[in-house]
Amino acid sequence: MDAIQPYLIYIETGVGIAVGSVILAWVFFSLRFFLGTRKLTAVLTNFFELVVAGEIDRAYEMTSPKFKTRTPKAKFKKFLKSNKLDKYKRITMPVPDRNRDTKTLDVSVVLSSGREVPLKADIIKKGNGWEIDILEKNKNKS
Repeated sequence: MDAIQPYLIYIETGVGIAVGSVILAWVFFSLRFFLGTRKLTAVLTNFFELVVAGEIDRAYEMTSPKFKTRTPKAKFKKFLKSNKLDKYKRITMPVPDRNRDTKTLDVSVVLSSGREVPLKADIIKKGNGWEIDILEKNKNKS
């Protein structure tokens, strides 16, 4: 033990640097992930808040041109009404990955009655923001 005593401070310093580096890297990547996906989750929340507020036209504007081509506004309104999405209370979704510009999320919209509506949402990157490209009932979870 006496032979190691002079080197103990170097060992402790090395271990401290290694542990500190791991913690610093974890904080960096966690923060980077959070900042990269926060707008993605906010787009769905904002979308449903507009639906609840009755601002269907503004919610429809949050969709992609491809969505608008496939889903006319009348069909969109019918989808919202038939699924009672105007009674939105909160949304649950998995943690999105950061690897692609198109995200497919299986989300669950919790209505004010407590009922959950399973939806599939494709969100695409547009500039610094996101647009809803597909919003449909999730047939795998019904």
